[in-house]
Amino acid sequence: MNTITDNPTAAARRFLHVWTTMLDLTDRPDRPRVEQLVKDAYRAAGLPHLT
Repeated sequence: MNTITDNPTAAARRFLHVWTTMLDLTDRPDRPRVEQLVKDAYRAAGLPHLT
């Protein structure tokens, strides 16, 4: 998931897919990992993230 891409929209969609998939899990999510994925998605899309 740390692959650099020339297509930030595709990268953001990939991270969003991971995020929404984790929402469907019954186990407690790894919050730090999910937060990092969201930050990475914003960065890949060239958008600032809120902290």
